[in-house]
Amino acid sequence: MDGPSTQGKGIVRTVGQPIGNLVEKEIGPAGGSIHSEDGRISIEIPAGALNTDVRLAVEPITRTLVDGVENTSLPAFRLLPHGQTFSKPVKINFHFSENEFKTIISNVTKIAYQANDGKWKGIPSSQVDMNTKKVSVNTTHFSDWTVYEGIYLEPTENVSVEINKSVTLKVMVMTPLTLSSGQSDQQEVYLDEPSEIPASVDWRIVGGSNSGTIANLPSRPAANYTAPGSIPTPNPVEVEAKIHLSTQGDLNILKNITILEPIEPGIHLRINGGAWIHFTDTDSFADNESYVASDGNYPYDVHEISLRIAGGRARGRGSWAWDDQPESENSTSFEYIVKKPGPYTSYKHLYTKNNFDIWHVSPGAVRITEYKADQYGQVWATGDFTIESSTPFIEGHSGTPPSAKIVGNFKLKVK
Repeated sequence: MDGPSTQGKGIVRTVGQPIGNLVEKEIGPAGGSIHSEDGRISIEIPAGALNTDVRLAVEPITRTLVDGVENTSLPAFRLLPHGQTFSKPVKINFHFSENEFKTIISNVTKIAYQANDGKWKGIPSSQVDMNTKKVSVNTTHFSDWTVYEGIYLEPTENVSVEINKSVTLKVMVMTPLTLSSGQSDQQEVYLDEPSEIPASVDWRIVGGSNSGTIANLPSRPAANYTAPGSIPTPNPVEVEAKIHLSTQGDLNILKNITILEPIEPGIHLRINGGAWIHFTDTDSFADNESYVASDGNYPYDVHEISLRIAGGRARGRGSWAWDDQPESENSTSFEYIVKKPGPYTSYKHLYTKNNFDIWHVSPGAVRITEYKADQYGQVWATGDFTIESSTPFIEGHSGTPPSAKIVGNFKLKVK
C-alpha cells in the first residue's frame, strides 16, 4: 500500500540505530518469507514480486517515531536493501504475545514507515488479526517500519499513583482527521506530534467500591483520577474512557491504575518480582546532570546503585527510554551492583544473548511522575522505572546468565 500522502506536514525524525542481529536470506522470483531473529516481524514475498534473486535482510532498530512517550519499547525494524521495490505487494506482519496484545488498543493499532525525507508515514489500512495477535500491511517497498496506536490513552504504559494523590489521563490521537472524520483509509498519512483527540469522552471507574474518583477536565478529552485514602480492593483500579467518534461510533479504552502506599525517599527496586531492595541513604538528585548514585546504608560495602536520566534534561515530568542519547556519557542509564555476599554482580539497562561483546539496550523507560516543591520549598522528583531485560555480569560465572526484569521507584531531592 503506497497511496498519496495527506494529513499534516509531518515531522523529520532521526534515523533509528541497530540494536540487534541482522537476519539475511536470499529470495528470488519464486517468492518466500523472512523474519527477524526474535520473530516479532515477518515478511511474506509472493511469487513474481522479484525478477531476480535478492539478498533481503531484517534488522531491529531503535524506534524514533514519537507518539506516547513510553512507546519507544514498541518494535521497529529496518528492512534491507533500503528502498528495495517489488513488482507485487509484499506483506509485513508484526507479531505480539498475548500479554503484549492486551497492552495496545488493538483495533486502532497501525503500521508506519519512515520515508526518505525522515518523516514517518502511517498506513490506516493496516489489518489487525485478533486470533493470531498480529498487525499486517501490504507494501511495495522496504524502509524502516514500526507499529503505532492511532488513538491511545496517556500515560501509555503502567500507571501508578499514591493514595490520596491524582494522575491526569488524556486521550491522544496521531492522525485526527483520518480517525475522527472518516477520511479514506486508502491514503497514507504523515504523522505529526500527537494531540488530544477532538472528540467528547466519557470517563468512569469500572467496578469496585471505594476505588477513588474521576472527573473530566472542562473542554478537554482529559480527566483527573484521584486515588482513595487506602489501598482498594481490587487493585489495580480499572478506568474506562468512552470516546465518541463522529463516523465510527464509540471506542472504549481501559487503563489499569495501581494504587501505592506513599513512596519513601530514596531509590527502591526489585529483581524478577523478588523482595524490595531499598536505598534510603541517598544523595540528592543533581538537577544539572539528572544523576544520582548511592552506596546504600551502613555498611557501605554491600551494594551500590546509580541512575542517570537524560543527562540534564530531566527537569520536570516526563519519560525517557534507556540510552536515549547513544554513545553519550549523559545517556539515560542504570546500574545496580551487588558486592556482598559474593559473587560480584552488576545489573545494567542492557542485555546480551550469548556474546558479552554485543550488548543491546533493554526495552523500558524511567519516568518522573511528580516534580514539585514541598511546604519548605525543597523540590522533589518522584517516579519509577522498568528494565525489561538486564543480563547481569556475574564474576566467575561461565556462560550467559538468564536476563532479569527490574522494576523500581524513587523519591529524590533535587539540588
